Amino acid sequence: MKYILISVSVILLLTFSAAGQQPWNHGRLKAAENGNYLIHVDGTPSFWLGDTGWEMLARLNRSEIFQYLESRSKKGFNVIQTVLISEFIHIDKATNFYGDSIFINANPEKPLITKGSDPENALEFDYWDHVDYAVKSAEAKGLYMALVATWGEWVVPRTDKPLFNTPEQAYNYGWFIGNRYRSSQNIIRILGGDRQPDGYNGVTVEEQITACAKNGGKAVCIQGMNVDEAIEKKDFEKLKRWIGMIRDYGLPAGLASHNPESIIAAEEHALPADFYHLTLGVPDTFESAARDKTLKTVSQIDKPMVVFKVFGAVRLEHEVALPYVMKAIRRKDGLCFGVDNPGQLIENARLVRELT
Repeated sequence: MKYILISVSVILLLTFSAAGQQPWNHGRLKAAENGNYLIHVDGTPSFWLGDTGWEMLARLNRSEIFQYLESRSKKGFNVIQTVLISEFIHIDKATNFYGDSIFINANPEKPLITKGSDPENALEFDYWDHVDYAVKSAEAKGLYMALVATWGEWVVPRTDKPLFNTPEQAYNYGWFIGNRYRSSQNIIRILGGDRQPDGYNGVTVEEQITACAKNGGKAVCIQGMNVDEAIEKKDFEKLKRWIGMIRDYGLPAGLASHNPESIIAAEEHALPADFYHLTLGVPDTFESAARDKTLKTVSQIDKPMVVFKVFGAVRLEHEVALPYVMKAIRRKDGLCFGVDNPGQLIENARLVRELT
């Protein structure tokens, strides 16, 4: 029998609350003593079942937000993950359904706030009133709002100019958000945005490795954007240095990528990684040829491989994707896939058991 490691990209943190009781009535969330899950300050266990409505604040109107939150609540979600400054807007133009701007003259230290908040009056109801409505609606339905302050595009841009250029700008914007929602019990703040931060404003991969190692990490895998960039520049010494640093902490060291060629290059240059993470696509396309290339790479590499995005970022049916991948991976390999409800997790586990 094969024993397959399954890594599920849902943080296992469920809140079991009495009927009609809001989860935050148990107090703020914190890490349990063993560091493996979240609890409330009164000891009540918590389970994070989140839906990623990243574009909710930018694309939906009030009635659509209400409908979306109502749907998520009925389906059992308890966290809505969304972002205040969307990745796909242009900061000098209208940025939501109503044509509102977030800031005055694209200055992140000057949020555009109008007098009044009447949704029937376009001159009063501004961008931040719309955010307020979403936060309060989520709170009324017992939902946490996990807010990303800004997508990484506005700090380390790919196509546009950065919005945040100094630590002072970031601090003042963060202060505004914290102050505006200081009384909202359902707010969880997220630092993120899917950007490579190495060397930007003093944040380095080395610091991230240290933080992981000193805060209970069991292994460290270098994020794919860092790996792919270093390999593209043929900076294999940098990758060796990161791997060595992880190993010096006594932890297994991994490299992640969205491109099988990066993994092959790492092996050709004898990088001493202990394991790899590789997406089921080349890169992030999930046609059969791309998936076949990923799984061929898995079979060629002797080290353990964790295949992620097994369901092709919801493009592939579970009953099709799992058998396809399970035929190719080995006992020492792993799967990483996301689910959007507990029933799906149970069904996936059943499929894996049948296939092993």
